[in-house]
Amino acid sequence: MEEIVSCNTLKDSPRGLAAIEQLEKIAPPNDPLIRQLVLRSKAGLGKRENGQIVPYTLEEELDMLFRAIRLTAPRFDLDTIHQGLYCLDEVKVINQIATAYSDLGEQKKAVDIYYQLLKYIKSHFKNILQSGGLLPLVSFNYARELDLAGRYAEAVEIAQTGWDACKQYGQYYTLPSAIALIAECYHFLGKDDQSKDLYRQAYYVYKAIGNARGVSVVEKETKKYFGEEFTL
Repeated sequence: MEEIVSCNTLKDSPRGLAAIEQLEKIAPPNDPLIRQLVLRSKAGLGKRENGQIVPYTLEEELDMLFRAIRLTAPRFDLDTIHQGLYCLDEVKVINQIATAYSDLGEQKKAVDIYYQLLKYIKSHFKNILQSGGLLPLVSFNYARELDLAGRYAEAVEIAQTGWDACKQYGQYYTLPSAIALIAECYHFLGKDDQSKDLYRQAYYVYKAIGNARGVSVVEKETKKYFGEEFTL
């Protein structure tokens, strides 16, 4: 199960699907917690089809995620998230549901879910180490949706919450993404000097942790916003 969670984080579909196959061979068939992990992991990792690994459609992904959350929270309702009580794995499923709605272009629904979820995490998970870094993750996802919606000042505020949590509790996975997001928002807010400084910080954190995709994103965004003469 720990191997599967690691593969979910790293988006390592081949290794993750192989680990799921191993788990399904040895796990009790009707264990709801294991079944929930399998469903939410498959939704993110994809499926084998004709010798290839292909993603599920977003509609299939949402169906799997709703089935996953209702294995342990049968009365789950997107409009009343605040009325429930959820363990860490359930919060991860809800986070995935919000991401799927975002990918479907339903930003308003995604923003509402992230708003409720961030509020829930702050009030119920006092120890960020025990919560597995959910506060930085959900803060970044929420801020990203606000950024996409053009709500830049709000996005900065929420991303800063995630940045502060990363520093305070040593959870650095989403740190460079939060910094780069704030940098982009500052550009759109007309604060290019601050934006450039933050892009540089994000760039070197991405380089330090070996995140080539993040490095590439920062390079493309800075060239787009500041021109070829800008150097990191």
